[in-house]
Amino acid sequence: MSDLEDFNLQAHFKKYTEWLEQRLGSHKSALLISKHIHFFEEISDLLIKQALSYTVLLHRLRPSGIRKYLLPMQWLSTVHNLQIDIQAKEYCSEIDQLNKLVNSCSESLFSSQILQDYYKVLIKRVDGGKISIRSARLAMKPAAALMFQVSKSRFDMPQVWHIKHYLSEHPGQATSLIGFIVFLKKSYGVNLSYSFIKKSNFLKAARNHKLEREILKLISIPEESFDLLRWVKVCLRYFHKLNTVHCMEIQLSMINDIDEGLVINFRKENYWIPKRSIFVVYKG
Repeated sequence: MSDLEDFNLQAHFKKYTEWLEQRLGSHKSALLISKHIHFFEEISDLLIKQALSYTVLLHRLRPSGIRKYLLPMQWLSTVHNLQIDIQAKEYCSEIDQLNKLVNSCSESLFSSQILQDYYKVLIKRVDGGKISIRSARLAMKPAAALMFQVSKSRFDMPQVWHIKHYLSEHPGQATSLIGFIVFLKKSYGVNLSYSFIKKSNFLKAARNHKLEREILKLISIPEESFDLLRWVKVCLRYFHKLNTVHCMEIQLSMINDIDEGLVINFRKENYWIPKRSIFVVYKG
């Protein structure tokens, strides 16, 4: 405890170590003590002044720090009656993820300025109650990915082929990307059409190509790494056009193995898909 100079802070840490030992035993707690000293150092002023609050801790440590120091946080909650604010934690986490996306391009590039400007628009809508912070983060995700792609080219603004390439990999981001393109047209006057995105044939082809790549990837992985449930979900989306949300409901108990393939009983319907082994044998 030599790193904790304040007497009151030492007392807090001693009580924590006693609590931790009762919870985990002497051996496991001894392995964690050196790591958790840093937690007490980071919030030393709050403990000394007895000014603990979850909001202050959240802004000090960020959600990543809260996750890193889960046991000390549990101690504060149990012993010091610290009230956990789940909504504040989720908001802070979304903000951190949003900022990470905004700063995904080098500051020296024009792409970075575009993302900063888009961030201001989104945050203004959040502050105005028009969208949630999560919606802002989801809107920024394709914008950041697209501008990162553009930053690696000789262009300052996205071109049609940039968008088509991105959507070929992420067809589910089409709606969010349209919002970003509208922003670019309004803010920078770019002459960029997005009518092709609204054409179902383009997105249908993009989704099929992505699923085909996923199927090929699942065929090529070693047997010990093969995920049957993943195979079933991808095949149901590809062969039967089930949407992603419905496929999340699929469970192993719904899968029946027959000679010709697999039959999935889902919502009173039977869906046939091929076994992976058919493709593996054919490939060999």
